[in-house]
Amino acid sequence: MVKNEFSKMKVSELKTFIKTNRSKANYKNITGLNKSELIDYAEEINNKIGYGIKDFFKIKKEYNNISKSTINKYGNWQIQTATIVRTPIFRLLEKFNVFKKLINSNQAYHLAINLTLTANNKYQLVSVEKQDQVNIKPNPKLEDDSEIREIPLYGKNITLNELLKNTEEFMKDKYFLYDAITNNCQDYLMAILKANQIGNEEDKKFIKQLITDLEGNMFLRKTLNTLTDLGTRVSQVMGKGKPCPHCDGCGYETKYKKLHNK
Repeated sequence: MVKNEFSKMKVSELKTFIKTNRSKANYKNITGLNKSELIDYAEEINNKIGYGIKDFFKIKKEYNNISKSTINKYGNWQIQTATIVRTPIFRLLEKFNVFKKLINSNQAYHLAINLTLTANNKYQLVSVEKQDQVNIKPNPKLEDDSEIREIPLYGKNITLNELLKNTEEFMKDKYFLYDAITNNCQDYLMAILKANQIGNEEDKKFIKQLITDLEGNMFLRKTLNTLTDLGTRVSQVMGKGKPCPHCDGCGYETKYKKLHNK
């Protein structure tokens, strides 16, 4: 059964499995091996390390470590303000002019929702977004060219935990999964608004981008998903920065204090 699973894999997938696990078994040079030989070697590795091949490519439907840590610490804090942050990504993809030609828009954005949480007269800024995975992190970085739009909460008393739970129940199996076209950062934010009954039509227009030209372009769709699956590279593509230490060098606190003091 395992060999049948390996035979269904592409050569690139076989090589990825082998390179990831061969140090745990007999190390062989795979340069020049054909697919049949790669399958045999992958099966040999799998038998020695007892690794479930199906689990290797299975996307974990759970939060990453920084998200778990943030939720554990601030999950029960109440949301005081919610703000959409829209950051252009073409400046990060300027070498890939093909994207501009294929996307029916002069600009494309990565989107996140930044939340001001409060508890016991303390405040904490947390971002909620979807890249290759759902990311919940404290002290998010605000880029110079990011656009922000505050979301009306309509007087709702809702915690971070409740916001995430409502969204996961609304999206079901799609919550932790990612697709560059059909289940991306836009769709995640739209689900947050709908599941928690916050925001308005103008907020939805601010979030949703015209990318219909991408839907039928399987080459570009595969390319975008491949970039996303690379993990570390997607952080650069989508503008994922290290948490800002709140020195206010990026102007983040200044902008959000203005929102608080309205």
